[in-house]
Order: sequence, then structure tokens, then C-alpha cells
Amino acid sequence: MDALIALSIILVAVLGMNVLYISEKQTSNLHFASDDFISALGSLKLSEVNNSYVQQLISNGTIKDENNTVLQQIGDFWAADQTDLARNLTAIFAEKLIPPNQGVGVYISGQAIYERGLNDMELIANSQRLISGIAENKSKTGFIARASVVKAKKNNTLIVMGDVISSSVRKPWGSNNNNKVNITYYVDLPSNATIVDAYWFIEAAWTDNKFKAYINNVYIPGSDASGSKLLTNLNSYLTPGRNRANVVGRYGRGGYEAGDDGASHFVVIYSTDVIDTLEDKTKQYLAEVRSNCSINYKKPIFVYGTLNKLDINLNVIATTVTLKYIVDGVTYDISTKNVVNNSAEWTDLEIRTAMNSDGIGYSDLADRYFWFVFEIDDYHSRENFGIGREIMNNSYVNVDATSAENLDYGYIDITHVPDVYSYSNRFFWDFYRNVEWQFDVLNSSIPLTVDSQLAWLYWSGSNPNQKIMSNSLVLYQHPTQPLITELARFGYTKKDGIINGTNSYKLEFSNGYSVNPFNSLIAYTFLVKCMVPYGNTFQTLDEAVDDALNRLNETLGVYIEATEIVNETIALSGVPYLWGPTIIEARLWQ
Repeated sequence: MDALIALSIILVAVLGMNVLYISEKQTSNLHFASDDFISALGSLKLSEVNNSYVQQLISNGTIKDENNTVLQQIGDFWAADQTDLARNLTAIFAEKLIPPNQGVGVYISGQAIYERGLNDMELIANSQRLISGIAENKSKTGFIARASVVKAKKNNTLIVMGDVISSSVRKPWGSNNNNKVNITYYVDLPSNATIVDAYWFIEAAWTDNKFKAYINNVYIPGSDASGSKLLTNLNSYLTPGRNRANVVGRYGRGGYEAGDDGASHFVVIYSTDVIDTLEDKTKQYLAEVRSNCSINYKKPIFVYGTLNKLDINLNVIATTVTLKYIVDGVTYDISTKNVVNNSAEWTDLEIRTAMNSDGIGYSDLADRYFWFVFEIDDYHSRENFGIGREIMNNSYVNVDATSAENLDYGYIDITHVPDVYSYSNRFFWDFYRNVEWQFDVLNSSIPLTVDSQLAWLYWSGSNPNQKIMSNSLVLYQHPTQPLITELARFGYTKKDGIINGTNSYKLEFSNGYSVNPFNSLIAYTFLVKCMVPYGNTFQTLDEAVDDALNRLNETLGVYIEATEIVNETIALSGVPYLWGPTIIEARLWQ
């Protein structure tokens, strides 16, 4: 608070003198600069600004309240469709506070209010604030009310998607090498979660491999299977907090490798009063793996937003680790490292340099999946039983990305798994060339992501057409883009066509490729507002409060139940209507 007050005083003095000095920021400090910029606009009052244009707007009555902050006044102009005034006011401060060698943009609800320097956007940083204000020329006598959620209970879904993991269970020139491949995923639930339903689909690396499954070290009856297995009614095996989901794979009838083919998933439907359960995509953890042969681990990495930095920290028992990466089905090498003190690490500089040499920039990885591939010792699909190798707990890829959305202020996150909508043009058994899912996002919500895990089948040596669509927008298409033979994951964000209302996620393939819709799943995540603004004017206080509660419940939808609500009412002659709340965003780039 002291720092903000000091910043406001400095800005008042500087603006009063109509002189400004800001030292040029380094690229790595763009985010701090964007946050300082929007914080300054949010704390500086118009009455404190000694600027002729601002004083003219105050004197002629265009600015109604000189105690407004600059940020509030920009929002008031925007809400009154006076975008030219909003742009002019923004320009005064952007041109004074942001050096001319940096690009800057200010946006309200995604609408550009002011932009400068659009031709150079290699690195973007952003900051957001939630704002609201009084709408002009709309007033009556009576009561108005707004409502906000203090506590809520929500019905949510947790999905733990398996990775592509394999290790040999067959001798080079014979059959069973007696190796067992032990894979552990963690299922982390809120500490007060009430588990409604839970199921686990397991699919082995080879269709004939055998496996057994355990939850919290308890064997799951019926899980001694081969190929694949759906385990249901697992509620009693789970507890709130951290749970261990463990699969032990072994030799079957001839398959070379045991492990996970990437289609396995653990799904828990639960209720909780923890409002923020949004998955942190900063650290994307690897599963624990133990084997007496070399290990091949393909880790899908989802980047939400603009990628700033990547680094890797592995805790392993092995001699060497080879790192590769996959973009659009094409595999590239990075390097091989010796394991020292059970550790193998890659810095951002090492990763970025290797990708750039392949013509891949971090901007190519924004809002999408790519893969890291880890070979734990020199990998072979057929080996003799050997020394123990292990990918231990707390092995992760650190993903530093800047999202375009405000993910944690004034919203409740919801994740849901819809049923498959349609499938047709069967290719083989339960695999189809055309598959579609549909899902609904409330008009009052903010869609975030769609994440999918696909049980795929590729006819080796063929060159099938592939198309993935979000509504009418084509997200991926082969030919044109490279053929993806292992289409185990695909995800996208709001900018790729997720809309409020009914959405379609559609896959279309030609002969040679298909997906099993029954063993695949998609999950969509969206944000629900925690409050509704002042509404219509009513003759009685009860009517105004009831209106606010009804609007709030409609906004919360079927997945959220408010357990504690705060109502605020105004009873005046000439009651003001309020616009918002909405998000105002500042972006800086260079």
C-alpha cells in the first residue's frame, strides 16, 4: 500500500509538470511494466491530473466525476459508446508512461481502446483489472440491488490424463524378459471434496500386454486384465487430498513393451466449496515410472498463452537421459545428458537454442500442445532384464506462459466432460473416421480451454487426411500441415473459436486413421462470474433483492450453488444504473 501511495504521488507531480522520465525496460521486465502502467491508471484521480485536455473535459461536464480514477473514466467512456474519448484519454497516459520503443494496447472486454506499435510483437506481457461504473442518462426512483458470492459449492470434474510411456518386457531374441513396468499417477482432490463418482480407463502400450491396477496401494478387483480395461465405481478407494493411481504392466502374448499408450485416464466427479481448483499449468509433472529396462516417456505439454520460458528438472535413476521434442508430429533432437546425483536438467537457453536451430520459435507453441520425449538410458523396445531405472517424484517441465485471460479474480472455474455427440464411417472395430463432441458454455461465462485425449488408430504406412475443427474454424489439417501419426492429445483455447453457446469439436479422417470415441474424452473449462451488477429499478426493496438473486443464480448455472451471498441495495431518487463488471487489460510488447 505504501508503494502504491508513493507511486501515485510521484505520478501526480510528474504529470503536473507535464514531464516524464521512465528508463527503458529490459524485455524480461515487460510484465512488471504492464502491471505498473495499469496500477498507475487505477490509482491516479482525474482531479490530480494537470493536463489541459483533461481539465477541459471536466469544465465542460464531459467528465461527470473528477474523483474517478483514470481507469474508471476510460471505462465510463467505453460504456457510453464514447470510444473516441476513451482512446484520447488513454493516449495521454500511454504516450507519457510507455517509452516510444515499446508497443502498448488497452482493451476492454477484448475491444481495442488504444493501440500503438502493432508491427513489432515478438514478446507480449499483459495485466488486467476488473472494473465497473455508473451508466449515464439512465435513472429512476426506486430500489436497485446487486449480489455477489461469498461462499459456494460447485460440482466439478478432475481428469488425470495418462502419458505415452513404454519399457521393454520382451527379450531381444525370445519371449518374456520378466520385467514389470510400474507407473504411478497422482489424483489430487480438494481436502474437503465429496466424491460423487470415479472411473479409470487403462490402456496398455501393446494390446496384448497384461496389467494390474492399485489405488493407494490397494489392489482393484477385476483390474488383472490385458489390452484395456474400464474400472468403475471407485469412490470407496479414493480420499480427499492426494491419491496414488498405480498400474503395473507385464508381458502378454508377444508385445514388446508394457506401459501406457496415452489413452488412459482417471476421472473423478466431485463437489467442493473450494472456488479455485483451476489446474496450475506452470509445473507439468511426469508420472513416476520404475522399470528394469530403459524407459521411453513422451510428455504432452500444453502451453496456455504466450510462452516465455521453458526448463526441465528430472529426478531419475539412470546413466543418461536423451531429450527430444515433437511439434505437429515431427520429432527433433535436443541433447543427451549424463545423470549426476540422480538429476538431469535443461535450461531455457538450451531448449530455446535447440528449437530455434530447427526453425521453431516459442511463438509457434502458444495456446497448444507439443511433446517432450525422454529416453531414460539408450532405449530399445526389446531388452534383457537389467538394472533398475526410475523417474522419481517431483520431475517436471516448468512452463512460464502469459495468459490473455484473468484466471483468478472474481470467477469460479468449472471443468466438465461431455458425452460423445456423434460418430460415423467406421474404420475398424470401434474406431471411426468422423467423431464429434458438442458442449454448451453459458453466455455469462468465459470459455477457457478444450483438452482432448484420443484413442487413435493409424494404419502404418498410409497417408490419411486429418482435420480438426472448433465449430467452423479449422485448427489442424493434413495435407498442408505434417501428418500426426500419434494423435493422442489435442487442445486449444478461447482464441481458437470457443464461443458462448453450443460448441462443436469435430474430427474428420480419411482411410488409414480413426479414433475410438468410447475410449476417448474431451474436457472443457470455463469461468463463471461470482457477482452480478446492479439491475433494473423496482418499487420495493424485496423485489430488487429477488431480482439480483435470480440473476446471480442464472449466472452461476447448474454446476454452482451459492451457500453465502452478499446483497447490496441503493434506495435513492434518481437511482444510477451500473455497467460491468468487465475486464480492462493493458498489453505491452516489443
